[in-house]
Amino acid sequence: MPPNLPEMSVYLFKVLASVHDFLLAIPAIQANHELNKLTPAPWGEMRSTYLNIWGGIIEHAIQHDMQINMRKDHLHYGY
Repeated sequence: MPPNLPEMSVYLFKVLASVHDFLLAIPAIQANHELNKLTPAPWGEMRSTYLNIWGGIIEHAIQHDMQINMRKDHLHYGY
C-alpha cells in the first residue's frame, strides 16, 4: 500500500478506474454470464465475479478511503 495520503488517493482512483475499464470491456451480450461466473475470492472461496468486484474491490477501496479520512480528521483536530 502507498505510504502517504496523496499516493493512497491516486492508488484508490486507479483501482476504481481499472474496475470501470474492466466492466466497460465486457460485451453487453456477455455481461450476465461474465458477472455471474464463479471466480475465487482472495481467501479461495468461489463467488460470483460481481460479488468479488463489489465486495472485494469497490467496498474495500471505500473502506480504506474512509479509514484514511478518519485518521486525517483525527490529525486535523488534534486527537
